[in-house]
Amino acid sequence: PVDVKEVAESTEFYLRSGKRLIGAARRVLQNNAAKCKNSNGNSKTSKIKNTITIQDLCSGHGLTGLLFLACNPPGRFSDTRIRAVLVDQFEPKSHAILRDCISEICPWVAESVSFYSSGLEK
Repeated sequence: PVDVKEVAESTEFYLRSGKRLIGAARRVLQNNAAKCKNSNGNSKTSKIKNTITIQDLCSGHGLTGLLFLACNPPGRFSDTRIRAVLVDQFEPKSHAILRDCISEICPWVAESVSFYSSGLEK
């Protein structure tokens, strides 16, 4: 459903930036949690699971966002969950096909991705 060029571009983007982006987001979440410590030194957020949201605008088929989810399964980071929000003017048929194919191997993807059809001006 997606041509080789699109697959190569999405894969390259994830491989070059995925670890760096998620690492930076986790550091921000950890710094925020440290600021929320109460006077006893106990963290109020110790049992709260953090969420990193990948927002893929002009996502087309959404493969880039799906790769972020597939390569970061639940449990990889004990305190953090990852979800993806994909936005484009319309949802192409290839998105549902890709999501279903990837979800067969990585079942957590289906519950962690949302596709919104909308113009960017909204």
